[in-house]
Amino acid sequence: MFATGMGDLVIWSDGYVRLLNYKYGVVKTIMFTFEFFFQNINDLEFKDEDLSWQPYPEAFKQNDELDYEECFGYTPLLGLGGPEKVENLKKVKLKEHILIITEFMGPVQ
Repeated sequence: MFATGMGDLVIWSDGYVRLLNYKYGVVKTIMFTFEFFFQNINDLEFKDEDLSWQPYPEAFKQNDELDYEECFGYTPLLGLGGPEKVENLKKVKLKEHILIITEFMGPVQ
């Protein structure tokens, strides 16, 4: 379906809307239908809890708008011991960032 500004992928799989959260290496089922997904997309609690929205707003303020095919990625990677601080978020190319995470940390589970 689409990628988030934090480098996660929102997909449709086995009848569910799922979030492939690469920075934490997990797959999370977030909705049963697209209808509910789009009804909740503007809800801050939904964005924070289900889409791992934070710290996107602060990263956006510090780094400005993302270009197409970009996302914010932690540098160094969280899985390699990088701290989860907004100061460590940099603009990165989405595909390359996912490939690097997968190469170092393995596929999402």
